Amino acid sequence: MYEAGISRRARNELASLNRIFLELLIKSAKPDGAPADCGMGLPSDLLQRISVLDSDAFDHIASCPFSLCSYGFHDLEAWHALLRKQVRELDPISPVRSGNTARMQFVIMSLAVVREMAANETHAAALFFGMPRELGERFAQLDLAQLPFVASSAITKMHARLARNPRFWDELIGASADHSTLRLGVARALGVQLTLQRALRLTGCRLGGGRLYRRL
Repeated sequence: MYEAGISRRARNELASLNRIFLELLIKSAKPDGAPADCGMGLPSDLLQRISVLDSDAFDHIASCPFSLCSYGFHDLEAWHALLRKQVRELDPISPVRSGNTARMQFVIMSLAVVREMAANETHAAALFFGMPRELGERFAQLDLAQLPFVASSAITKMHARLARNPRFWDELIGASADHSTLRLGVARALGVQLTLQRALRLTGCRLGGGRLYRRL
């Protein structure tokens, strides 16, 4: 079981974050006169399919054993640079000015959850968010007061996980709409594999018998 050793509280927090992120995706599919950002990496046809899912199918997607939102934590150099950045009182990208949007509020909230898991459940941080161990150690030391400032930069990194893998999203949405336990299992296994692969900074891996193997 992928979530072995992870607390129920952590799993519930993940499902809650996924639901809120899906709602943000749906809203991004309905721009009110302004140019859309293409659903944080997802094409409009997939966003439309998500928007018409019934409540059970919506819950199927939200209960994935990994975050549907990605901040590119596998890019260690970029994240270490972001966390080292000095925050100034007159920073032009002030969380006071940018923190009133639903998206910014989500980023702050989700990064707070990431920080908590990095500090208390390192396995959950890696599995759920694709966070490498060394970045998790740095994140666990982050002062909560700095989260809004980190979020003001992290919001530009936020995108739908595996957005460049439309086959994953196509299968995940289709399996959820069909309420197919078998198809959902396959789609989730693929997502877990690719998420852990990035967290472990591996390439050319496949999932076999529920375990990761490096392809020779």
